[in-house]
Amino acid sequence: MPKRRSNIYKRKDGRYEGRIAIGYKEDGSRRYKFLYDHTLSGLKEKKALDVLNTDERKRLEQYLLRHLDRMNLGILLCLFTGLRIGELCELTWGDIDFSHGMLSVNRTVQRINKHGSSEVIIGSPKSQSSIRIVPIPAFLLELLAKQKETDEKYLLSSTLQPFETRLMQYRFKKILKDCNIRSVPFHMLRHTYATEWLVLENGAIGTA
Repeated sequence: MPKRRSNIYKRKDGRYEGRIAIGYKEDGSRRYKFLYDHTLSGLKEKKALDVLNTDERKRLEQYLLRHLDRMNLGILLCLFTGLRIGELCELTWGDIDFSHGMLSVNRTVQRINKHGSSEVIIGSPKSQSSIRIVPIPAFLLELLAKQKETDEKYLLSSTLQPFETRLMQYRFKKILKDCNIRSVPFHMLRHTYATEWLVLENGAIGTA
């Protein structure tokens, strides 16, 4: 039987079939790409590793540059550095080394459910390897320098409080709609970065 919420089906030949939205047809209906694997876990992994295609990435970049504010600058930063959404929301101006073109990742912010309600917590990244130094492209460093504030302020909120990840997710979904790009999770920016940039250096990045 199909798992309707995940769009995964088991075929008569024993393989699993899934689909991912890749855009829209001329009549406005969704366009899909179909994926196949002999195991459910394998198919889920293929779906998770989906990335923005070249056209989608270009449209997103152009939109962000045309409507540049702190939040859109943050999305650009994720696309070109592979930051997770929680790491971005916890980034302060003091974490950016403008002299060497680097940023330090040593904290993350997330929303968790606790005692029947949710709350925002600040903590260490998900693993020791997630604490890292990340190079920033020169063009992006220039854009950041133009908006720089005091070291203790958070990049996105421009205050002494971190930005809410949920608000960033809402903004990202609205931007995708404005760009006529399929609805994808924010984390796909990290997958796209890994595929488009680190592969060129024969490197590897964990996309979890």
